[in-house]
Amino acid sequence: MDKQLYKVILSAAALVFLIGVAAGALLAYRMDTGADSEINGLLSSYALHLQQGTASGTPLWQSLLNSYLFPVLAFLSGFTLLGVAAIPILLILRGFILAFVFTSFVSVFGINGIWLALGELGIQCFLSVPCLIILSIYSANTALRLLSMARGRVGGSPLFPRRLFIRFGICTAVLAICAVADTYLSPLLRGWISSRVF
Repeated sequence: MDKQLYKVILSAAALVFLIGVAAGALLAYRMDTGADSEINGLLSSYALHLQQGTASGTPLWQSLLNSYLFPVLAFLSGFTLLGVAAIPILLILRGFILAFVFTSFVSVFGINGIWLALGELGIQCFLSVPCLIILSIYSANTALRLLSMARGRVGGSPLFPRRLFIRFGICTAVLAICAVADTYLSPLLRGWISSRVF
């Protein structure tokens, strides 16, 4: 992939992800988060467990699922024509979910919600989102080339270049670290944050 195309796809991926972020934040902001709302009840119960030190950590299998789901789906989407539509949808959905949860924390707890949300999402966002963006860029390029071939245009370079699989291997290792950190370090981070927030 040449640098110009890389920049175009990177910009498009970032824009689509940010659209999801904006939609998630707006929906959470507009939802009722009053004392009687379901979201308030869920997050207040979560905060109470944090205060009491009874909040359960995320099981490793769930951390693995959270870490790998969107990046692997984005990678696999690059092997089909559907990837042209599927990859933007995945980026929007991931951005939406993260922003919705983050904004819900802030709506319920105010400024303290920022720290609580970082304790819950920080490690996942810091490691898994960059992997999702990277894999989306290269998979989108492959899906676009498949679409071009379906229209009768044949390029000279390999359809599935070696660098695509190298990046997938690197991201796989990073996501494994993300899952382990989310399981074993996030509870410590959340405990440290709750001791200062409450």
